[in-house]
Amino acid sequence: MTLTTFFGCAFTAYGPSLAIFFGSIAPNAQLVILMVSSRAESGLNMVAMHPKSRFNRSGYAFAAGLGFGLMFGIISYITQLVDSLGPGVIMCESCKTVSLYFISGFTNRSWLRIAWVVITHYGASYLTILNSSPTINYGCAYQIIGNVALLIASTIIVFADMRQLHQKLS
Repeated sequence: MTLTTFFGCAFTAYGPSLAIFFGSIAPNAQLVILMVSSRAESGLNMVAMHPKSRFNRSGYAFAAGLGFGLMFGIISYITQLVDSLGPGVIMCESCKTVSLYFISGFTNRSWLRIAWVVITHYGASYLTILNSSPTINYGCAYQIIGNVALLIASTIIVFADMRQLHQKLS
């Protein structure tokens, strides 16, 4: 599960950049060098077959921009990728038991917990259909109100269960 989470997070974060890289930059060696080190533009102009071509400037800007974007993405998302190599579930640091609510439903054979998690996830997803509905006026407002209501109800239910668990353990 941890490898699945890791690769899922990695492909979500870096998939578009890698697709752009392999699709348009990798076939041109000069652009690969420029992407790695954007300061190499003057040297690339000296050895390029058509250094004054108007097509070189936009290609160089594209490669340099992708290089800087990739560096920013690596710096920004590396901590989340490292966290995904942990126990297989990305936990909420302040309340570690909340992330395992669904799994505890299976271990305790609490079918109401399992049903609540599945119903609220589907309900929140289906409420977003109201955004693009041509027949319902203010569908966006109804969707937001419905999702906030589901969030409040879920929070109340989870914290009530946590309080009962805490009372059992005390």
